[in-house]
Amino acid sequence: VFSAAVNGASVIVTDMAGNQLAGPVTSNVSGTFKLPIPKTRLSDDLVFVATGGSFIDEATGTSTANVALKAVISASSLAEDGSVPLSLSPESTLIYELVDQHSLSLSQAHERFESAFAYTFNPHVLPVDATMMDSDASDEQRLAGLRAAIFSQLTKDLGLLSSKQFELLDVL
Repeated sequence: VFSAAVNGASVIVTDMAGNQLAGPVTSNVSGTFKLPIPKTRLSDDLVFVATGGSFIDEATGTSTANVALKAVISASSLAEDGSVPLSLSPESTLIYELVDQHSLSLSQAHERFESAFAYTFNPHVLPVDATMMDSDASDEQRLAGLRAAIFSQLTKDLGLLSSKQFELLDVL
């Protein structure tokens, strides 16, 4: 769970109709979580929702409450054993909203996102904090962290409090 690493978020998994399938579990200080999903549901598209918890906003350095980060994951992206690294981030939330609120397919939502922001979002890359040098992180992870931090900086540049980042995502 990453807007910067979100500690203490409650994470659940639902089907596309909103029926809870798994969870809740709580993200740790690095924003990670492990959530077992019933094998019978692994052929379905899944929605991950993380609410609550907090993170240190990269642009302001202030502790900020997480409202909600979401992701929709196609069943075809899951490994055979059902495991998948997954980032719930501002980007995944925007893509989820395009699917949920605007009735786009997941591939259409990814295309719209790429057209608007000029990069391809990969929900399977786990970002790292852009303000820290993590020697174990890949360049792809560092870039994902920097891209997530852009939403923090955009919020600040618009003169908004860091807590308004989630409202900004709704507007975007």
